[in-house]
Amino acid sequence: PAFAASGDSAIFFHEILKTDVYSVLRKFEMWACTRDHVPKTDTLVSMRSECANLITESLQTITQNKKVTMNYANYDRAIVQKFHVKLVGWPEDIKFATPHTIYTVDEARLLRHYLQEKSCHWVKLSKQEARKHMASIVEKEKEGVIIGRKRKVRSDKG
Repeated sequence: PAFAASGDSAIFFHEILKTDVYSVLRKFEMWACTRDHVPKTDTLVSMRSECANLITESLQTITQNKKVTMNYANYDRAIVQKFHVKLVGWPEDIKFATPHTIYTVDEARLLRHYLQEKSCHWVKLSKQEARKHMASIVEKEKEGVIIGRKRKVRSDKG
């Protein structure tokens, strides 16, 4: 491996990483050469995490906001109403909730497949669609249906 440094950048390896540049380069080369040859295992934990990341990353892309995070409990208000986007194509056999609540490998694999193939994806809503969605939320609340999760009342409320 070769290394080119400018100024005092090579000092970073000694001061911060507590190793020399060539050790890092050798490890990097070994990692780069072996990473594609290691078989990937589909564990429930890894697929849950991958699904959650796919949902969040695509939400951040469509909203053009890298700080937004998915809010499953208050999805209608915190995501659909606020950002005028909606997740469509969620598998019917899987309850709409955080992927971390999926308890079978088959369900996690199915959701991951839908997300990777873009069968389940985010769409932008028009202003009219957003108003219609909000009206349906208000109508459901009038009927007594609880939309989202209500916050607890603060203990110091006066």
